[in-house]
Amino acid sequence: MDGPLGLRKVDSHCSISEMDDFDLSRLLDKPRLIIERKRSFDERSFSEMSASFARAGLDNYDTYSPGGRSGFDTPASSARNSFEPHPMVADAWESLRKSLVYFRGQPVGTIAAVDHQSEEVLNYDQVFVRDFVPSALAFLMNGEPEIVKHFLLKTLHLQGWEKRIDRFKLGEGVMPASFKVLHDPVRKTDTLVADFGESAIGRVAPVDSGFWWIILLRAYTKSTGDLSLAESPDCQKGMKLILTLCLSEGFDTFPTLLCADGCSMIDRRMGIYGYPIEIQALFFMALRCALAMLKQDDAEGKECVERIAKRLHALSYHMRSYFWLDFQQLNDIYRYKTEEYSHTAVNKFNVIPDSIPEWVFDFMPTRGGYFIGNVSPARMDFRWFALGNCVAILSSLATPEQSVAIMDLIEARWDELVGEMPIKIAYPAIESHEWRIVTGCDPKNTRWSYHNGGSWPVLLWLVTAACIKTGRPQIARRAIELAESRLLKDGWPEYYDGKLGRYVGKQARKYQTWSIAGYLVAKMMLEDPSHLGMISLEEDRQMKPVNQKGMKLILTLCLSEGFDTFPTLLCADGCSMIDRRMGIYGYPIEIQALFFMALRCALAMLKQDDAEGKECVERIAKRLHALSYHMRSYFWLDFQQLNDIYRYKTEEYSHTAVNKFNVIPDSIPEWVFDFMPTRGGYFIGNVSPARMDFRWFALGNCVAILSSLATPEQSVAIMDLIEARWDELVGEMPIKIAYPAIESHEWRIVTGCDPKNTRWSYHNGGSWPVLLWLVTAACIKTGRPQIARRAIELAESRLLKDGWPEYYDGKLGRYVGKQARKYQTWSIAGYLVAKMMLEDPSHLGMISLEEDRQMKPVIKRSSSWTC
Repeated sequence: MDGPLGLRKVDSHCSISEMDDFDLSRLLDKPRLIIERKRSFDERSFSEMSASFARAGLDNYDTYSPGGRSGFDTPASSARNSFEPHPMVADAWESLRKSLVYFRGQPVGTIAAVDHQSEEVLNYDQVFVRDFVPSALAFLMNGEPEIVKHFLLKTLHLQGWEKRIDRFKLGEGVMPASFKVLHDPVRKTDTLVADFGESAIGRVAPVDSGFWWIILLRAYTKSTGDLSLAESPDCQKGMKLILTLCLSEGFDTFPTLLCADGCSMIDRRMGIYGYPIEIQALFFMALRCALAMLKQDDAEGKECVERIAKRLHALSYHMRSYFWLDFQQLNDIYRYKTEEYSHTAVNKFNVIPDSIPEWVFDFMPTRGGYFIGNVSPARMDFRWFALGNCVAILSSLATPEQSVAIMDLIEARWDELVGEMPIKIAYPAIESHEWRIVTGCDPKNTRWSYHNGGSWPVLLWLVTAACIKTGRPQIARRAIELAESRLLKDGWPEYYDGKLGRYVGKQARKYQTWSIAGYLVAKMMLEDPSHLGMISLEEDRQMKPVNQKGMKLILTLCLSEGFDTFPTLLCADGCSMIDRRMGIYGYPIEIQALFFMALRCALAMLKQDDAEGKECVERIAKRLHALSYHMRSYFWLDFQQLNDIYRYKTEEYSHTAVNKFNVIPDSIPEWVFDFMPTRGGYFIGNVSPARMDFRWFALGNCVAILSSLATPEQSVAIMDLIEARWDELVGEMPIKIAYPAIESHEWRIVTGCDPKNTRWSYHNGGSWPVLLWLVTAACIKTGRPQIARRAIELAESRLLKDGWPEYYDGKLGRYVGKQARKYQTWSIAGYLVAKMMLEDPSHLGMISLEEDRQMKPVIKRSSSWTC
């Protein structure tokens, strides 16, 4: 039976409020909160778990956080606590229950928003996995676990669906971003429609969905004490499939998880590509939760647990060492030397000190610190991200000292991070020219709005949990009071705008479910801190690092399933010939063309005399079909395509959208309109959510021709472009590695002030003689040897005289590069190969592949499935 405020009345299991003569407000004012309980599995070391799990199972779950310990209307809490129910609570519960979605009579989640004033529904009528988490916690704390159980099982069922976007099949373990229930009143049937990223803005798979699912499964188990769900074969399989995506081997040299922009709560282009703190913290927490729930009753289970333990050791070391920033660390980075070619380098990521933004020097207090937004080659994103730092505290990714420092920072920078509405999703906002470059002119992410410095009430529950864990409940109380002064009156908006979070967001939905649920969870957790056990993990003090060959191993790296919705290969900056930070993160054309060519070469050489060989060949063939379609459709640019992009509409929430990546037409750079000839075209540098890198990259386009990734018509068009734009792409020394150069403010943002990649130098518009052999091969294949001959003659006029330099500088490639090495071997070899190939074109057969005209994919897709 529900109480007057909409909370279910349940028995309270040893609630703090039952203690005689106990004033909870006094407890909350103490500097350190200690919750008395038995030692749970969360507090045991990984080594202890590995040894005892097989025989003990999940016995350690006996210290669960009972769902009955809720609430605002239980007799004990209303009689003895210092907390009085706020008038908002009843409204919040009523609104939360209105948002419930039913499938065949059972509640399976809550929709994102119930905003009757909004004309456009978009996708706010769907159940989002990440959005449901605070709703789920509210129901668990209120003694209503069945709703959560139904959600966990239904999303697990959806995970098993075949997931295709265009012609690419997603990894089996990918969880949906959201789902929708369609009711047919005539046939009296309910149908589920799931979105795995194909209808989302930018077509990005939700990397965080799987992590939140695992975290919620543990919360359910801790709350109810019911081990049967987590131990069921379906849940065990679901966890393993998610972890297979995360733990698969790749090209990374870091234990962090490489991600595209827009793969998490910040689901639009905001410069979080690479290794965003939010994903790393959730990844760490999900690994720890899974480690506690996975059974080891077979070899597969034991291997999975062992892999998790090893990854956790490496991940915790990496994050605590390289993502952590405090006053001392900032001072150290400020004094960094660069260009340290050694495994003993201090500046391991070659960060240029001049790239440190001015604001961070004033923002950093003497006491305090935080995990910065991102760390990758030559790049540190110094922005503060609330979700990542709060989850770092709850998961114990942050050490106790770091957790305290994060709280110190929030208190010291209250006006900046909280202001008049808790709490900034990110700080500071990016604006002006940087906003144009980083967001692609996104009109929704203008400064101090939405993901770009907006204030999100949903984060209140995470801040409250972090405050309680670190013994700072007074911070949480202050934040909740701020929220209570506005939220109900403003209609429970999705987010607030402005430097202080003073204004309801310009496109914010009202009655946003997770704003409501976030408030309820924060209130209930502050009233009964024992609820913290659902979503908090104690530090493992014993976290100390534990000290196939050939084509198939390489292909395993490339073809391993991940969170991508695209068949292209996700890469970090600096992963190719352009081995420094140059804004090629994501899906660079060079890597995609080489990937395509390597797959085709391997397909011709791999033996199929066993099941492994046959399976490998089958996977390659499928990937080639998907990759060729994707690249030819979305990376290709000619005059007509440029005109189409110029006229794109945005915000198309549909799998039939024309502007599939939500590219903002205003983000098209001015130079490309003049650069594009009427006849001609090329594969642009990169395509990812809300981002098209229109730069020309020579290596990628030449390899596209040689591998037949480019169709015959596209190959001819690339040659037409080179002839039409000879001065720009060749000039006085073949050929520009990239065109045009980036300069001024954009250079600072994209390269991190790299002194080697100044405009028209090195990778930033420099001319590289080594590329001569690739240009020659492409010319011969397309029947244009005269272009190759002209390029070789240019090279011969300078190369020997200049001492075979590595590269040339200048807009025309007139000057020997300022840091170019002389007698560069590949400059010499590139010239020799070009000469010999022009003399005997039959050599082309070594590195050229003819078009596979049978490359027509078979598509099996459906917009919905009936369960």
